[in-house]
Amino acid sequence: MRNRYAIPTQMTNPATSSAPLWARLTATFFGAGYLRPGPGSWGSAFTVLLWWLIARFLLPGYSFLPYVCAGLALLAVAVGIPAATLVSRASAKKDPQFVVIDETAGQLIALIAAPIAWKSFLAAFIIFRAFDITKPPPIRLLERLPEGNWELVCHPGYNDADLRNVHTRLRESRERELRLLTSPSTRDLLTAHGVEIISYQELAMPTI
Repeated sequence: MRNRYAIPTQMTNPATSSAPLWARLTATFFGAGYLRPGPGSWGSAFTVLLWWLIARFLLPGYSFLPYVCAGLALLAVAVGIPAATLVSRASAKKDPQFVVIDETAGQLIALIAAPIAWKSFLAAFIIFRAFDITKPPPIRLLERLPEGNWELVCHPGYNDADLRNVHTRLRESRERELRLLTSPSTRDLLTAHGVEIISYQELAMPTI
């Protein structure tokens, strides 16, 4: 009988093995990404389990647990981006399924404000998996972008009296874009993918 949860050949694939060991362990969250079916769900599940062990046994009852969880999420982003890049390049795939460190970072973000209780953890897991699987706009667009520097042009703003006196078709859409770009979920997603929102002022050339 074939084991449907057997570890696939990627674990020993020479292409992925060319990446450094630390990168493979990080990108796959210590091998969780090789499990089937649904490697992303396995990565999220192992993240929930790890955070429960930390909160329940290492730091039980401490009030600063949300800050610890946020710190772990930032660590997953900081280490996960270069690790995932190395492993993806070694496998010659843009977004290999076995790279689940982004699920780890996203799941930790979903757990920051969750009470230390199994119902809260289950709800955080289900909500994040639904969000990650459906990928509402503009998440899917961001994932399709090739590697490199890209500019996404938006016109966020308020449809106030001054704007209504200007000849433009960009009115209601400005407020929709503003809500989207300033929403916590969008900012968390951009952070998890290493995307930084800046203003024109930050692009100004230094004076000589």
